[in-house]
Amino acid sequence: MIFKMESREQPSLVEIAELEVLHQKTKHPLSQKLPVFESQDHELWTSIMEEYSDSKYDIDPSRFDFLIKDKCNTGWKLHLNVLPQNVREVSEFLIHKMYWHKYLFGGEADMGKIFTIYVGSRAKTEEVALHLTKELRAFLARPIDHNEIEFTEGVIGRFCVNRSEFKKYGTAGMDTLRSAFGSAIEALKYSPEKWKQIELATYRRIKELFGEYFTGKLK
Repeated sequence: MIFKMESREQPSLVEIAELEVLHQKTKHPLSQKLPVFESQDHELWTSIMEEYSDSKYDIDPSRFDFLIKDKCNTGWKLHLNVLPQNVREVSEFLIHKMYWHKYLFGGEADMGKIFTIYVGSRAKTEEVALHLTKELRAFLARPIDHNEIEFTEGVIGRFCVNRSEFKKYGTAGMDTLRSAFGSAIEALKYSPEKWKQIELATYRRIKELFGEYFTGKLK
């Protein structure tokens, strides 16, 4: 079967270059000096502190800019991998600074998603990431999930589309466009070139839908 892009136009060289920048960020180059910590033992984390949802604590509206008020499931969100002995300090900081966040509560501990911070636009996410690294670097561990892009040292994230035409999760910090992806069985046989085409179609569609809310101001 010949793959066809969703749009009539093929992706431009600029869009290909923009996607490559995201790919470079999935290598997490800024975080390589952070300590390595990985554990598949969920109880390790819950024995330190009870997990909690994003609705438990008060939040500061200046910490996020969601497209729809009080709806955190569309836009960029960040993940922090944290050394076990530092969990309480990081939690206290996020609560005190009134970030919209959660501790575990569905977050994949084995993928280093110990804390999730909900933000919104690319510009706001870059601002928040800088603040998190500045204040929390000493408590962070090296990120694990290389399907998410690095914003700053120890801070990675992905863009959630929250539309039926997309599959939740994907590569290069994005959900995946269903019409480009096909079925899970078909995906087992996809070549690297096919995956590249899927990512390009996905990137272009999200960019069409959200513009700078997704990309930030491109150079």
